[in-house]
Amino acid sequence: MASKTSAKGEVVDAMGRVVDATQVEVLAFVDQGITDPSGKVSVEESAIRLVMKKVDEAWRVDSLTFLNKVGA
Repeated sequence: MASKTSAKGEVVDAMGRVVDATQVEVLAFVDQGITDPSGKVSVEESAIRLVMKKVDEAWRVDSLTFLNKVGA
């Protein structure tokens, strides 16, 4: 079943840490507007931890973790 919920967000701040030549960690703070099927919009502020790994000369997201509960 497809959801009609949509989201648009903006990274308002970010910082990174080099783990080694093939891995970095990024902490991103995101403001996001979420629209439910009725058209109601809620604004969420969240922090996301991304682990990125270099694969064949390209950086790829290896994991993405929300550090706070959405809607909390």
